Amino acid sequence: MAIHSEIAKREIGYLPGNVKLYDNWTGRDHIEFFENVRGKSKNVSNLIDRFNYNPTVKFKHLSSGNKQKLGLILALMHEPKLLIMDEPTVGLDPLLQNDIYKILLEMRDHGTTIFISSHNLPEVEKLCDRIAIIKDGKLVSIEDIKSLSQKKFHKIEVRFGDKFKKSEFKINGVDKIEEITDGLLITIKGDLNPILQILARHKIVNLEITHASLEDIFLKFYERNQ
Repeated sequence: MAIHSEIAKREIGYLPGNVKLYDNWTGRDHIEFFENVRGKSKNVSNLIDRFNYNPTVKFKHLSSGNKQKLGLILALMHEPKLLIMDEPTVGLDPLLQNDIYKILLEMRDHGTTIFISSHNLPEVEKLCDRIAIIKDGKLVSIEDIKSLSQKKFHKIEVRFGDKFKKSEFKINGVDKIEEITDGLLITIKGDLNPILQILARHKIVNLEITHASLEDIFLKFYERNQ
């Protein structure tokens, strides 16, 4: 059965990457315009309060952060079934970013399908179940976040109090070794125990082991596909 464009658009929320609206309209003017098209919003007042947004100011006088707030309000105010967003938290302070994450996760849990385009990979990790990786304008991979997390590797920064050889750390699972002052930076996948056993033979001055982020994995993916 064909779906009319007008009906479909009522179920779609959209936030562009660069919010551009009518300069001489206030936020309230924009909100009322959307309500005339889509019907009265049940949660617009809550969003205004939650974002600490002043709807009486003309768009041209808003800061970039407040323009983003208005764009978010217009995208979210009718609780769409499909939400498409480009860099949703750009220009917002960390506290408000976290509030946006809570709202989006609440909407997701209530059945909204959300598409996000973002260069903020920690944000993607918080919000998304699946990611699509685009390189040179082409879709090169679609990954499940959980399976992608299993590909995570560790970074080890170690400084020695005795002599060491870089070659002794070239074992299975070690992806990269870089020399630093009195030590090494080691990238390793999989089980850490074999390399910890080698480290235990040495006098260690300082040792730091961290999980690689989604951003690290993303960059590794691009290295492999160059």
